[in-house]
Amino acid sequence: MYCVIMAGGSGTRFWPLSRKESPKQLLNIVGGDSMLQMTVNRLRKVKFVDDIFIVTRSDLANKIAETIEGVPKENIIIEPSGKNTAPCIGLSALRLEMLKKDSVMGVFPADHLIVGHQKFQKALKTANQLVQKKHSIATIGIKPTYPSTAYGYIQYTKDDVAGQVDTYHLKTFAEKPHFSLAKRFIKSGDFLWNSGIFIWRVNILLNLMKVHLPDLYKQLIKMKPIIKKNQDISNLWESITPESIDYGLMEKVGSDAYVIKA
Repeated sequence: MYCVIMAGGSGTRFWPLSRKESPKQLLNIVGGDSMLQMTVNRLRKVKFVDDIFIVTRSDLANKIAETIEGVPKENIIIEPSGKNTAPCIGLSALRLEMLKKDSVMGVFPADHLIVGHQKFQKALKTANQLVQKKHSIATIGIKPTYPSTAYGYIQYTKDDVAGQVDTYHLKTFAEKPHFSLAKRFIKSGDFLWNSGIFIWRVNILLNLMKVHLPDLYKQLIKMKPIIKKNQDISNLWESITPESIDYGLMEKVGSDAYVIKA
């Protein structure tokens, strides 16, 4: 598995500690390492992880290269400007496709605090096995402990996938709800918090983008020879419409995707 950490956010919700030039993923919020370094360290401990990449804004690339250990400079993927998660992930997929067309790609936010490392690794292992065997896509959902309005939610079918513990077919994605709706989600018992972690084969992802995000896919294909020559993609990139992976892709694939409860 190749892991891609999304580290291009501006971190405005954590202002004034977090600023555009020093977003929260680069801060030592919980003491010790930065959130991004903690994410890299966490993934380095996973035995089946082959390599780690970081995708970020051009103005943060040098700072990340200088301060983050365990990720070589050539593994930093630069997006010319923020276009939300779907273009960011699509650009990363192009890079990984050049390494291995059918490689497994895991996508991770840079600012997670995860205490239960064994449970995280177990969920990731299940997702890795699923996408290799079933040629589908998987996400990790977090069992909610209270009716939060700060997270999106994932609804899942209540029947386990055969042979896999805590693994279900995905039913739907829900935006960050108001409090009364969040309480209904918790009461129903079939909703998880959306972790923003996704696992898929690169070729499967690009094929799904071709179907569900055709405009983005066309621009990515135009970028392919430019990226191979290590040339500037800014002109093509600026023509891309911002889109989240949740609403641009995940909510459209529905029960063809899996969610692992963690």
